[in-house]
Amino acid sequence: MRVIAVAALTAWFAAGALAKEPAGAPTLTAAQIVEKNVDARGGLPAWRKLETMVWIGHMETASGPMPNLPFILEQKRPNKTRFELNAMGQRTVRVFDGERGWKVRPDHEGSSSAQPYTAPELKFAHDAQAIDGPLIDYAAKGNTVSLEGVEKIEGRKAYRLSVKLASGEIQTVWIDAKTFLDIRYDRKS
Repeated sequence: MRVIAVAALTAWFAAGALAKEPAGAPTLTAAQIVEKNVDARGGLPAWRKLETMVWIGHMETASGPMPNLPFILEQKRPNKTRFELNAMGQRTVRVFDGERGWKVRPDHEGSSSAQPYTAPELKFAHDAQAIDGPLIDYAAKGNTVSLEGVEKIEGRKAYRLSVKLASGEIQTVWIDAKTFLDIRYDRKS
């Protein structure tokens, strides 16, 4: 009986040792992850030369008839955007020129008209951080970044970063642990 107890304890300690990362495995800080992210994007000097960018992706929603909504986001420095969302054959467009914004949404009859942004929509557009996003030059923008953990995103290990903007808004960014490229953003809309 005593041999079984010793064997069980030995197996338990061995399993615990195997479950942990190997000793000496480097753990990265949030600042190091951001630095590797900037390098993976081509480095800060090259990134600053970008004048326009297009993102093609999808928004996830927990409610509504379509859980994934395809979008196209076009950006131009310093802070101009055009965002197009297609849902169930209807197109919504939002345009921001750096100071003012307009939106075109279909109504219940299917027609649409341009409306100016509301004050909260203008704040949201100003907080978007444009082409650079919240990580590039984060300290100069007054943003703070903290490492919240490591998760699997679509089967890939990713660092989950919490970014507090100078405005107080919190965004979450996931950085692929292998490529150090952004793989997901969460931001309240």
